Amino acid sequence: MRTATRARGLGTLTPREHDVVQLIVAGKTNREIAAQLTISHRTVENHIAAIFNKLGVHSRLQIALTYMNLRDILN
Repeated sequence: MRTATRARGLGTLTPREHDVVQLIVAGKTNREIAAQLTISHRTVENHIAAIFNKLGVHSRLQIALTYMNLRDILN
């Protein structure tokens, strides 16, 4: 059930949130993400908070694991 809920959540991410997730999976820090996407550190924090909410997770590690697991399941 959690997988289905998180899969739906992944589908609700904005394109920019997907960019942030991919950079989290790549191991980038918030500051590195901000620099790469040319957005503020605070904006990165806001995107991550939205991702936590949409995926129902509470850590960057859970974001990465959820994304990688769902990507494998959906492909």
